[in-house]
Amino acid sequence: MIENVEKNSCCGCEACRQICPVQCIEMQEDEEGFLYPKVVDKCIQCGKCLAVCPVYAV
Repeated sequence: MIENVEKNSCCGCEACRQICPVQCIEMQEDEEGFLYPKVVDKCIQCGKCLAVCPVYAV
C-alpha cells in the first residue's frame, strides 16, 4: 500500500492516485502545502500504486 512510502520520499506526482482501480487514494495537503497520498477508502491491496510509484520502484 502506498502509505508504506515515507512522506519525505514522496515526490507528489499523483501516479498512485491515478492508477488506483477503486479510487481509494486522495492527495492531502500537509502543514507546508505539499500534497501526499492518503488511503481514504476500501484499498483492495492490488499493489498497482506501489508498482507505478517512481520513488518506491527504485
